[in-house]
Amino acid sequence: MIQEMKHNTYKQIAKVALLCFVFFIWTMCNRIFLFLPPMIGLLFIIFMDVYQRKNLIATIGILICLVIFEAQNQLPLGILPLVFLIVRYIITEKFNLIFGHNALFVFWYVGVLYLSYFFVMYIFEMFGFGLEFKMHSIFIVYFVCESCLGLVYEKLKKIANEKY
Repeated sequence: MIQEMKHNTYKQIAKVALLCFVFFIWTMCNRIFLFLPPMIGLLFIIFMDVYQRKNLIATIGILICLVIFEAQNQLPLGILPLVFLIVRYIITEKFNLIFGHNALFVFWYVGVLYLSYFFVMYIFEMFGFGLEFKMHSIFIVYFVCESCLGLVYEKLKKIANEKY
């Protein structure tokens, strides 16, 4: 029993390490090819899922991915995890209590996450932190792409839950 639990823990750590590595490579490619979305919205959808299941290892992995994103984009470290938690507790949790969980709300969550992040970055810029972070029209494409990927993730999650 303990050996099986230890094996599952190592398996989870390997999956999280692979996620962090793939995200690191994706973020590097995103800096080169500007049409690639940053995958912040998809990370948020995955974060909501693993946080709800109380999977500490996966949650730490997602936080590492966020720090990777902030470090590679030379943004203040820790802003994205704070935005994730604030949006999770203040907006999505209340929204789910009122309306129930629906996969189509993925568009809403990704949009709110991006708007919240831009708002926080705007506040930092307003107080003179000298960030070169501007909102461009390409973020609309990012929003649509990441929302669609979030819907695919929700669908795959639903299929996996029905399978077991």
